[in-house]
Amino acid sequence: MDSGTKQKISQVYDKMHVVLWSGLVALLIFFALYRLPRLRAFQLKELQVRNVVDLAAEEEAVCAKLAMGKGTPAHDAVLL
Repeated sequence: MDSGTKQKISQVYDKMHVVLWSGLVALLIFFALYRLPRLRAFQLKELQVRNVVDLAAEEEAVCAKLAMGKGTPAHDAVLL
């Protein structure tokens, strides 16, 4: 290969290197601006659901401890 061809290949390589890094930066900015807030909202919703499930399990344990477990007439009377 002559030096002119090597120089053109080097220029193309350098330009592609810049394009790829620029694409990565653009993708990170997109993620930070549009996806990260939704991720936080999803995590908050998941935490709320987990708290509701924990509360339901705790209430069920208390009912079982007081002989008012699920399916008993006393449990059904409390629900009504």
